[in-house]
Amino acid sequence: MKELKEKLRLIPADKGKMMIIIDKNMLDDKVHQFLTDNQFSRLYTNATDKYQKQVKQILQRCNSIICKQVKHLIQKQPTPPTLQARLKLHKPIIPIRPDVNNIDMPTYKIAKHMSKLLEDCLDS
Repeated sequence: MKELKEKLRLIPADKGKMMIIIDKNMLDDKVHQFLTDNQFSRLYTNATDKYQKQVKQILQRCNSIICKQVKHLIQKQPTPPTLQARLKLHKPIIPIRPDVNNIDMPTYKIAKHMSKLLEDCLDS
């Protein structure tokens, strides 16, 4: 059973509420192909702290945001986004659809706050 866990992955499908069992190497190949085809490049250093510092500086200079909001909008322990591949079973060669988790990024809380402000403006 341990061998199977090392060789196989269980991932959600792109559409519907299905889970797919796929060979780990096949999934790795599909993700690598997606990244290559879309001209992603590898970063050899983690720039998250640099971006976090820039976000803090910009928020502190912003006159329309009060100090309490600034503290709330700064991510406590930011991390780079993560990619999860979902398989498009309805396509002939079964490509992946990237699902990027941005929740812990330095700008996530700001984007959420701005979205709420824009929504409030559009509703009034």
